[in-house]
Order: sequence, then structure tokens, then C-alpha cells
Amino acid sequence: MDKLAGFRFLSLNYTGYKGALSMEQEQFQKLVLDKLDNHDQQFNVITQKLDQHDQQFESIMKRLEKSDKFQDMALEYMAKMTQEIVEVKGEVAGIKDGQRKLAILIENDIKPKIDAIFEKLAIHDDEIAHLKKVK
Repeated sequence: MDKLAGFRFLSLNYTGYKGALSMEQEQFQKLVLDKLDNHDQQFNVITQKLDQHDQQFESIMKRLEKSDKFQDMALEYMAKMTQEIVEVKGEVAGIKDGQRKLAILIENDIKPKIDAIFEKLAIHDDEIAHLKKVK
């Protein structure tokens, strides 16, 4: 609008200085003023579109910031879960190792003792049967 007002001011001063404008000059002046109005309207439309794009850009940036925060939280959670999985795997490995040691202990120490007890009981089966009869 400032350009348009300035041009009109100059054209009025020119008219006052030189006298009446010719018909061609008036048509040219009107054509120029119309083009300036058209350009001002286009400029306003472009400015509005730029404002809209700026708002959209700000909205996208806010979403990206939220997404980054969520991603950071997710990565932190994944790190904690990974640490817990490693700890659980360590505990499971310890339990498996304990089971192997227990199986070896049972096989090498406890089973022979139980077998020896059953052997001694088998030897005394006759005596136990005799005692039951006597009773």
C-alpha cells in the first residue's frame, strides 16, 4: 500500500504541475495503478501463505521435539530392559551351573550312598521279615 500511495501522490503532483493529463497518460496511470494493486494483493497472498508455512513449520518442529523426547525415553527404557535381560541371563546361567553341580553331586556322592543304604536294607530284609513274623 505504501508504494501505491506514493505513486498516487507523485501522479497528483505531476498533474498539478503539468496541468491535465492526456487520455493516454490517464489510461497508463490507471493501468499502472491497477497493476500495483494486483501486485499488492499477490504480495499479501504470498505473505499469508508464508505465515501459514511458518506456522506449519513451527508445528512440525514441536512434533519433532516431542518425537525426540519420546525416542530418548524409548532408548532409555530399552537400555534398562537390556540391562535387566543381561542380569536375568546371568542369574539363569548361575542356576544352570548350580543344577549341573547338583546333578554331579547327586551322581557321584548321594546316589552311591542311597544305593549302599538299599544294599544294607536288602541284606537285612530277611531279618526284618522274621521280626515282623515274631511280632
